[in-house]
Amino acid sequence: MNHTSQQTSQQFIRMSGTDQVVWNLVDDQDLFCIWGIASLTEPLQDALVEQSLKYLLQTIPILNTRPVTTWFSGKWQLLARESVADLIVRVQTANDAEAEAKTEEQLQKVFTNPIKAKDAAMIRLHSIDGPEKHYFVIQVHHLVVDGEGLKRICAQFAEIYRAVYRDPSWQPDQILDPCRSLGQILRQAAPARFIRELPAYLISLIKLLMKTVPALRQRKKAGYRLINTAISTAETDNDPALALLPFFARTVLDQEIMLAAKAFAKRQNVTLHDLLMTSFSLANMAWNTKRGDKRNWLRFSYTANLRRWWGEPNGTFGNFSAILTHEEVFHNLQSPNLALTATKAQLDQEKKHIGLDSFFVTMLLPALPYFLIRRGSLYLKEKMLAFARQNQAMTNIGIIPEQAGDFGHTQAEGYSLLAPTIAGGCLLFTISTYKDVLTLYLGCTEDALNREDAQDFLCLWKDKFLQVIAA
Repeated sequence: MNHTSQQTSQQFIRMSGTDQVVWNLVDDQDLFCIWGIASLTEPLQDALVEQSLKYLLQTIPILNTRPVTTWFSGKWQLLARESVADLIVRVQTANDAEAEAKTEEQLQKVFTNPIKAKDAAMIRLHSIDGPEKHYFVIQVHHLVVDGEGLKRICAQFAEIYRAVYRDPSWQPDQILDPCRSLGQILRQAAPARFIRELPAYLISLIKLLMKTVPALRQRKKAGYRLINTAISTAETDNDPALALLPFFARTVLDQEIMLAAKAFAKRQNVTLHDLLMTSFSLANMAWNTKRGDKRNWLRFSYTANLRRWWGEPNGTFGNFSAILTHEEVFHNLQSPNLALTATKAQLDQEKKHIGLDSFFVTMLLPALPYFLIRRGSLYLKEKMLAFARQNQAMTNIGIIPEQAGDFGHTQAEGYSLLAPTIAGGCLLFTISTYKDVLTLYLGCTEDALNREDAQDFLCLWKDKFLQVIAA
C-alpha cells in the first residue's frame, strides 16, 4: 500500500510545512480560491457529471477534506459524503450562444460564491452544457493546489468523464499521489541538482533576506503602483461594498499573434515567459510615466512553477509554486530590444536557484509545534497585507504552458485560469492559453482600478507585446 493509500485509510492526510504556513496566511479568507474552465467534446450529462466528480474525489482524496489544526499539528480531515450533488452547479442551455453567455455568468458567480474552507469540501464544479459547447468550471480552494495543479485536476476530470461516457461501468483503479509530505518530495526531487545548487542558494537566500525585509518596512519601496487617475473616489467612499466588489477584464492575443510570437521566440532563443514579462514591464512603465510617476524603477511579483525544476512527475498536483520578485529600471526599458535582453538575462539568473526555498520550508516546518508556525505566519500575514495595500501587482506569467496539453497525462480540450481578487488594491494578472490563443486577465477591486482603466491597461500590454515580437 502506498503512502497516500495509508493516509486515506486513516481518514486524514498530514499537512506539509507549506500547507501549514499557507493555511495560517489565508485562514478562512474564502476569496482565496482559484478556478479553471475547460471544454469537452462529449455532452455533459447530469448523471455522468455526478459520477465523474465522485470518482475524481476518490482519486484525489484531498479535494474532499477540510483543514483541522491543533496546537501541535495540522491535517486534512477526510469528509464522509454519500452524495456529491451539493458540489455541482448545473446549467443547461438551448443554443451555443446561450452557453457562451451562461459561462461568463457562472464565472462571475465564482467570484461572489467562494468555497467555505472550514465547513465544506475543497472543490465545486459548474457544468454548462449546450448543443455543441460543453464547458465545466472547477473551483478549488488555493490552499489545496496551485494553478498548475488545478490544470491537472481539470485534465483528470476530463479523462474520467470520457471514460465513464464511453463505458458507464468504468471505475478508477488508483489514488493519485498528491506529493505533499517530506518523504514524497524527497523521492520526487532531483538530489544531484539540489546538492550542486545548495551553496549558491544559501548565498542568494542571504541576499534575498537583506533585500526583502527592508522593502517590507519601507512603504516607498513596497512595489510599483499602477496609477489610476480616473477612479471616482466619491462613489466608492459612499458605498464601501462597491469599492471591494471584485471584477475582471481581459484581452486576447489571437492565433495569428501567438504563431508569430512563437516563431520570433524560436529565432531569438527566448521563451514565451520572457516575451510576456518584457511586455508587462514595458506596459507598466509606460502607463505610470504617462500619468506623472517620477520613479525610474518598478517592482512586481510573479509566480513560477517548480514542478519541472524538481523533476516532479506529471501526475502530482500539490502546491509547488514560488512567488518571485522582478525588478526593472527605466534605463532597461528604453526600447523593446533592450528590454527583452535585460529581462531574459535577469530571468535566466533567477531560474538557477528557484525552488530551493520552498523545499526548505516544507522540510523544516513539520518539525516545529504548530502554534509556533501559526505565530510566525500571522506576523508574515500582517506584513503581506500591508504590502498588498500599496497596490502591489502579482501575475502568474511564470506558469505558462506552450500548449494546452502541456500538463498532466491527458489533454483536456481547453482550459483557462483566473486567480482570486484580494481586497485592498492588489492587482492580479493571470494568463491562459488554448489552441495557440492566449488570454490576458486583470482581476482587481474597484478601489484599486476602475473597469475602463483595467481594460485600457490590458490593451496597452497587448500593444507592447506586439512591439516586442516585431522588433
